[in-house]
Amino acid sequence: MEENLEEKLARKTKELEIMQRVAVALNASSEVKTIASLMLNLMEEYFDFQHSILLVLRPDEEVLEVVATHGYEVDNLGKTVKVGMGVIGMVAKKQRLMRMANLGAQR
Repeated sequence: MEENLEEKLARKTKELEIMQRVAVALNASSEVKTIASLMLNLMEEYFDFQHSILLVLRPDEEVLEVVATHGYEVDNLGKTVKVGMGVIGMVAKKQRLMRMANLGAQR
């Protein structure tokens, strides 16, 4: 079923609103961790991502460092994951997306 004109306009308006909020966030701070935290908050607001984590690669050590988290009880800021180890490390090594759903049910 095709989107009608009003639905397309509403979607485009929402996309522009997201881009504007991201631009404001980027201009508000030069701190990577502050920007990263704000980005994860926006991801929940706009995409309903209740749990998210942002890691950056430290190539000299071949590790990923946690720079922001959202929705987790445990504070993992500064923790590292070796490239190639675990799900996150394998995604980084292969440089490909990996979609996983309902991880809580797999425990």
